[in-house]
Amino acid sequence: VLTFTRKNPDLMTIFMGGWTRFCLQNNYSKDNVQGSFAGIKSAIKVYKNLSLKKDKEMEKLIELNDKGELENWIKTMLAKK
Repeated sequence: VLTFTRKNPDLMTIFMGGWTRFCLQNNYSKDNVQGSFAGIKSAIKVYKNLSLKKDKEMEKLIELNDKGELENWIKTMLAKK
């Protein structure tokens, strides 16, 4: 689910921070889907608010999030591993 970090590698730190915040706020949850969801949502927020390199992968994630389909996409992607 981290393909969006290729063009903007700094978003990896934001993703990890979002995941960590989720874990701390949810009794050290080990839910990979919800952790990824929180991390990607944090990365989306930063991507939208800063002038980063345009990235098709991130634009796709924003579109999925806007449609309410991001969580299901994450489940699908994690199931492939």
